[in-house]
Amino acid sequence: MERTLISFIVIILLSSYLTANTGLEALNINTSAKANAMGGVYAGIMEDGIRSLNGNPAGISELKFITVSFTHLIWLHDISIENGTFGIPTGIGNFGLTGKYLYTNPENYINFQGESSYELNYNTLLLTLAFSRKIFDIGVGMNIKFANETIGTVSAQAYMADIGIQKRFGGLGVGLVGRNIGIGPKYHEESVQLPMSQWLELSYTFPVISKIKLTTAVDTGNITDEGIHVGIGEEIDLYNIFFIRGGYKMG
Repeated sequence: MERTLISFIVIILLSSYLTANTGLEALNINTSAKANAMGGVYAGIMEDGIRSLNGNPAGISELKFITVSFTHLIWLHDISIENGTFGIPTGIGNFGLTGKYLYTNPENYINFQGESSYELNYNTLLLTLAFSRKIFDIGVGMNIKFANETIGTVSAQAYMADIGIQKRFGGLGVGLVGRNIGIGPKYHEESVQLPMSQWLELSYTFPVISKIKLTTAVDTGNITDEGIHVGIGEEIDLYNIFFIRGGYKMG
């Protein structure tokens, strides 16, 4: 078991050395309202259950009940995103499944004669199967992902994985995750690298007064072709009903 944990960490760290021009940038878009509100700082936050699936798959080891969620987002430049997530705890570990579809409205392009020559559309389909369980009180998880991206008449596919661990020390949560580890897609004859990244995050939750909690999270990570990022996020939990969140990321 200890060798397994060490192997996970080595794979996460080694992926940081693979750099190239990247494709499938839609993989970097998170559909979690909590993650986005906290500036994308969430890889080490504990007790997030199914919301952790797109951030750190080790987090779904905290899942206690069957959970289903659906999200519809209208993004920038008329981009829409549909996302559905399902999670289930079992005796051997917790499983998750998610599907995300990002698309734009087709646009007609005009040729030099002023005639409509072709229709350009863009969409990305991402399917994810996740598994996570506790080993020596450490959450260990993996996502296996398939992505299909279409730009006009050109399509490309890629398979990749996320590997993550989480550990709690009282109110302190520690998370380490490598995302989008794999071989990049090929568009015609040009191959591009996946937007791989590696993140280390610390979070601390402490009670302010009865039924009011404050969570502070900080992270640092490296994204292929983008370099080092550093972020901080805050959440105030009022009676587990109302939440105030904010975050900022540099890099």
